[in-house]
Amino acid sequence: MLRVGLAQVNATVGDLAGNAEIIVEWTRRAAARGARVVVFPEMALTGYPVEDLALRASFVEASIAAVRDVAERLNVEGLGGVAVVVGYLDRRAGLAPRTGVPAGAPLDAAAVLHGGRVVITSAKHHLPNYGVFDEFRYFVPGNTLPVFRVPVAENGDAVDVAVAICEDLWQDGGPVAVCRHAGAALLVVPNASPYERGKDDVRLDLVRRRAREAGAALAYCNLVGGQDELVFDGDSILVSASGELLARGPQFEEALIIADLELPLAGPAPQGADGEREVQPDAVGSLPHSPGVGEAVDAGDGTAIVIERIELPDMPLPLGDISEMSGRVGGGERSGRVGGDERSSRAGDGEETGSDGGARERADGTLGRAGDGEETGSDGGARERADGTLGRAGDGEGTGRAGRAGARDRAGDAGTFWPRLDELAEVYAALVLGTRDYVRKNGFGSVLLALSGGIDSALVATIAADAVGPENVHVILMPSKWSSDHSVTDAEDLVERQGINARTIAIQPIVDAFRDGLGDFPVAGLPAENLQSRVRGVINMAVSNDEGHLVLTTGNKSEIATGYSTLYGDSAGGFGPIKDVPKTLVWALSRWRNAEAERLGRTAPIPVSSIEKPPSAELAPGQLDTDSLPDYAVLDKLLDDYVEKDMGSAELIAAGHDPGLVTRVIRLVDLAEYKRRQYPPGPKISQKNFGRDRRLPITSRWREALPG
Repeated sequence: MLRVGLAQVNATVGDLAGNAEIIVEWTRRAAARGARVVVFPEMALTGYPVEDLALRASFVEASIAAVRDVAERLNVEGLGGVAVVVGYLDRRAGLAPRTGVPAGAPLDAAAVLHGGRVVITSAKHHLPNYGVFDEFRYFVPGNTLPVFRVPVAENGDAVDVAVAICEDLWQDGGPVAVCRHAGAALLVVPNASPYERGKDDVRLDLVRRRAREAGAALAYCNLVGGQDELVFDGDSILVSASGELLARGPQFEEALIIADLELPLAGPAPQGADGEREVQPDAVGSLPHSPGVGEAVDAGDGTAIVIERIELPDMPLPLGDISEMSGRVGGGERSGRVGGDERSSRAGDGEETGSDGGARERADGTLGRAGDGEETGSDGGARERADGTLGRAGDGEGTGRAGRAGARDRAGDAGTFWPRLDELAEVYAALVLGTRDYVRKNGFGSVLLALSGGIDSALVATIAADAVGPENVHVILMPSKWSSDHSVTDAEDLVERQGINARTIAIQPIVDAFRDGLGDFPVAGLPAENLQSRVRGVINMAVSNDEGHLVLTTGNKSEIATGYSTLYGDSAGGFGPIKDVPKTLVWALSRWRNAEAERLGRTAPIPVSSIEKPPSAELAPGQLDTDSLPDYAVLDKLLDDYVEKDMGSAELIAAGHDPGLVTRVIRLVDLAEYKRRQYPPGPKISQKNFGRDRRLPITSRWREALPG
């Protein structure tokens, strides 16, 4: 039996010291539960994605030094007997510089740490170059499959464990294809796979299929947290060699998933394995692959993969009360041993909640929440705090870094299976986590936004309160002479419901002063409307500069797509929480958030009037969004086909969209590219967001023509 731990943690790009603390702390927790192998996510030591930092020699050298330091520290702290698989940034030594090869030949690498040493390393073989990924720019491919032999009994019994990295699962051939030939019983795969809607089911099917192809149990450990536009959702998975789901971690929160695996024992040690071998750095300081005899195998993708092996010595695990954890998975509810075709002793298909399916109360009297450290009930709904807001991640639980209260391993709540979130719950959790980590990781303590009484700013305020706490959310009500009474009262109502900080600054005197200073400036029309928006932007940025808040923008994807925003006005800010959220989804998320509060007997955070009233920018008398845009239900379907599916005009019309509307919307979207380039980042939740995913020229004379 091999006890394995998957540590889905929240790393910060560039914070080598902080990430090292996370690795040591979570290894300690896993060792206390008797784990012999602990797997961390892809590039957990450096954070992911590091982008052009991979091309900076000083950062690569610091990463290489840090992975050695972590190995030594684990040993000093009595954790040397645990085999730790950790992602980091390395480089390929001896590769001559040439055009088309990333400077310094960086590697998206994984290392096995044991006994105070880096015993073997490898690098990602398949480099993704689609969507948000540009890895041909940053890395050179790896060409090895490391296999390390782990002792599991005093009589010399051992298990062979292979390592592949993220994209190696997503593409055919390569290390996964070679795993069966290598005879490994377990394939561990560090991942940094960002969230998008519907991806969790795709992942599970993929992991099951690859396990069957490899002929090995497969442990998929995914990163958690926000990094600029990307949100990593965890959702780590463990399946048997037949593809049966054995364990699955939570979404959008750090967790330690512990499982006992019944695996085939390794045969006689292959030639070239040497447990006493010392790994030495080469002249330029990178960590070499195993210098032992390797076997080159056809990888099925036009390349050869070299199987490199190492046999780990049998070292004692840390002393502790491990015996009473025997037979427990994750220290939670009892389960049988998992592996082969055996099932956990828990009923169901691995997606269930605790035995009662209901909310569990914390010691502080608050309730957990969907995503970011807060579980859901059996219906996939979020759990809410006693004050009516959704609890923050950690919320006194920290992030696993030393010096802070450690993030929970959550095992006592869910055993090997965490509850699954429904679609709206997971989208909301992604938005909250992306916002929280952008604020936290960039050193802000508070946020600021303009609160109009409309639905977009209401949802952004709610996300912000759930992300950083209502006490750290500041809003400014900025009515003009065109603002309706209900907009002001709706904004005031939301402030009272959520307990956020608010002030009111009437903008009309400032608008009038601008107009007077500009001379013969129009009093109506687009220039006058945009002036109001820009005055609000100036006020937001002035208060931000004075008080140190991060300004949040409130534009949704539908508006940003069609250019229905004002440069240096409502687009002025540092982060856009709903930048990738279509208007129709804004309404759905707002209703969902209110329903979750009411389900728990709490006050709904968003006034119903903000949800139900027709949307309006209120920059002119009687103005409605539908004066300039189609009905959002119609518009969002067309935008989805044009923006996310890249349909041309003929395809859009064939799909049933009105030809006149197709022409109009395509023109709006194409002409607004220059605005989108200047919009702040926001969390990606769709298959194609505005930013890393969709890259079109600003200067372009291409126009879609209607079919003749």
